[in-house]
This record gives sequence, structure tokens and C-alpha cells, in this order.
Amino acid sequence: MKNICIIANFEKTYLFSSILKGVDKKKVYWIVANRKQKNFLYRKFKKSNILYLPKITKNLNNLKKNEDIKINEIIYSDRSLDDGSGKNSEYLVQSKSKIENFIKNKEISFVIGELTWAIEILTFNICKNFNKKKVIYLNPSSIRLPQDRILFFNDIHQSKYLKRNKTSKILDLKFNEEQKEYSKYIEEINKNKNNFFYFKKFINLVFNDYFDNLDPSKISKFSRIKKFILKKMNIFLFQFLKKKDLQFFKNKKFVIFFLQKTPEQSMDVKGMYYNDNFKNLENVWKILPPNFHLVIKEHPSNIGNLNISFYKKILKKNKVYLLKNNVDFNKLVKKSFATFSVNSTASLNSSCLNIPSFTFAKCYFNELKYSMKISTEDFIEHNLFSLVSLIKTKNKFKSNLLNSDFLLNSHKGKIFGADIFSASNLKNLRNSIKEVCK
Repeated sequence: MKNICIIANFEKTYLFSSILKGVDKKKVYWIVANRKQKNFLYRKFKKSNILYLPKITKNLNNLKKNEDIKINEIIYSDRSLDDGSGKNSEYLVQSKSKIENFIKNKEISFVIGELTWAIEILTFNICKNFNKKKVIYLNPSSIRLPQDRILFFNDIHQSKYLKRNKTSKILDLKFNEEQKEYSKYIEEINKNKNNFFYFKKFINLVFNDYFDNLDPSKISKFSRIKKFILKKMNIFLFQFLKKKDLQFFKNKKFVIFFLQKTPEQSMDVKGMYYNDNFKNLENVWKILPPNFHLVIKEHPSNIGNLNISFYKKILKKNKVYLLKNNVDFNKLVKKSFATFSVNSTASLNSSCLNIPSFTFAKCYFNELKYSMKISTEDFIEHNLFSLVSLIKTKNKFKSNLLNSDFLLNSHKGKIFGADIFSASNLKNLRNSIKEVCK
């Protein structure tokens, strides 16, 4: 196996540390910005194999005039860096040279990491700038359906992925069962968010701070407590918003817009240029015929993250409704004319149910029938019927889920869920890394 570098990121640090047991530690390197995780890695790996990047800046007198990485874009996508502070630009520019030197000096061929925080996105861009594919940045992530398969994505949108030399066709995939399993996973997450969960989270915010002062992903304790209180208020107020059940739409024509959890990678990074959901909803509403309704489906994990004024503003428009959360997903989608989202898993589900599914961002599942990326120009040039006609025309060149390239090129293994640290899962993930990094 060639030299690889892992970017530390919360629980993924401990997961990859477990995955790499048995792998030659001389070939494993780390980039870390959090002090606690740095100390954890120091106990497991050689210090010389770890690049620590605390947020310490000096004045930049030798800043390149032709900086080849969009530093401001990276700051904008990061949920903790203030885009009004010049220190953040200085920190990233200084980190860039350190990361470049580390990768070159250690002869690293593959970097494995998330695409959530600024250091990860910066490193991704550094790898992209290396000539002749000398260094490849890989973002292992679940394909969601099924949950126990991952792809090694190699672009910022998670629309392109590493192809395997040997693909294996999966014949026993049961879509409905997989769909129920994923829904169950989401339900379990939200079921656990009871009063005790929020009390424990508040206590951790006040007394057990994970972040240190030099961690670039640190958000001040005051800001996090304020956000926590506002979220609880929004959750309380959300229950008073008028919502419709499926019966209300029994004899009505409608399209669905799936909202997504925010902040999260899917909106902050992959959907960076489409993260104004009011504008997205408004664009969908503009193309609807007079007899059509627009149904807003909120993500269960996102309730409380949006201000109530957001919902009130969009619900003022004619024939726009917020849906109750306990509605059967399949029944809802099958009755709809089309669905829209930035890049939601719900859009993947919709396309598998043979319902036209449009995403604003590029997605790996756009290769499926009934799935298509749309742009602002598409809204200008098309109405709802011509958009649906266009997606159906493109279907003859596309595959279904079982025959999709992304499923054929996926690897066995789970990257999220309760049993990710099981011996069998760690072995599967270890084998997949050995395969792609050989």
C-alpha cells in the first residue's frame, strides 16, 4: 500500500484509527487541527507522521499575487470561520504551504478525509493542483441505498468517484427494505433527541468543551449556547405552524421540495451555491401551473435550525404548504408529479420510485433514470411539463439503481450507524482502503 494521509475529523478520527490497525504505521500520516485529537494520535502514531495545524497566524508579507485556490470560497463554506476576518485568510494560506510541504516530503499518494471543514477543503484543492494525479484526495461516503456500501468520491460535489478494477453486480438488493432501514436510522436519531438529550448537550456545552482555543473549527461557547437556545425556541414554535397531511392532497396535483439538514456538508459545501432555500423554493413555485401545489417536506433532523420567519415567508405564497412529518414517504412521493431538492437522499429515493427528481447540485445519483440536475437557466427556459418531459427523454440513456455505475463501483462497508466499529465492518473498510490505495 502507498503512503496515505488521513485528515482528523471528530468521530471519524477514531474510526479510521481503528480501521488502520494492522496496516504498516510507517505508511500512515495524519493532518489534525484539534488539540485533543492531536494528543490521541500522538499516542497511536509517530509524531513525525502527524501535521498539527493550530490556528496561529503571522502577517503575510509574501502572499502570492496569483493565489490559485479560492480561499474566500473555502471560508464561506466553513461554519466556524468568520468571513469578515483577515486572520482566517492568513491561517489558510499559511496552512496551504505546510500541507503542500508535508505531502511532498512524506511522499503521500492518497489523502482520505471528509469535505466539511476548511482544512479538508483546502487540502482537497491542494491535491487537485498537483500535476499528473500524483496525489489523490478521496472522500469515502455512504451511497445511502444500500447503507452498507461506500464510494470513494474524488470531487467536491460527491458526483464523481473512483472506479474499481473489478466491479461486482449486487443481485439481492431489496429497495423497499433498504429504504425502510435508512428511514429507521433517521427516526432513531431524532427519537433519541428527548429532553435528557438536550439537557446533556447543554451541560457539555457549558462544562465539557471539545474545542480548544487554537482549533480553527471552534465556535465560541457563547455562540453555541445562543444557537442551542434559539434552536429550542424554533422547535417549540415549529409545532404551531399549519401543516397538511396526505389526505389534504388526495385530489390535488403537487410537487415536493425536500429541505435538508443545515449546517451540514450537503448544504455548506456540495450545495454552497444553492444554499438559499427561499430562492430555490421560489424558483420552483414560479414554474408551477395555476392548478399545482408546492409541498415542503422538512427534514426531521433540521427542525429548529431554521427561523420560523423562513417558513412564514414562503407559506404566504399561493398554494404552498408545509407537510406533517409523519406522512408515509412512498405514498407521498408516488402521488407527486415531481420532486426537488439541493442534493437530498430523498431525491435519490424519488428517482428509484420512478418519479421525476431534480437536484440543484451535481449528485452521483444523477446518473439514474428519473434524476437530473437543473440550473437557473432551466427554470428560465422551461415550465414544469417540459422539465418532466426532458427528464423522461434522457431516461433511455440512463440506468436503474441495480445497474448503476455507482452501485457497481461501491465497496462493502458502513461509514455511519451504530455498528461501524464492529470487527466485520472495520475489516471491510480496511480492505477497501487497501484496494484503492495500493
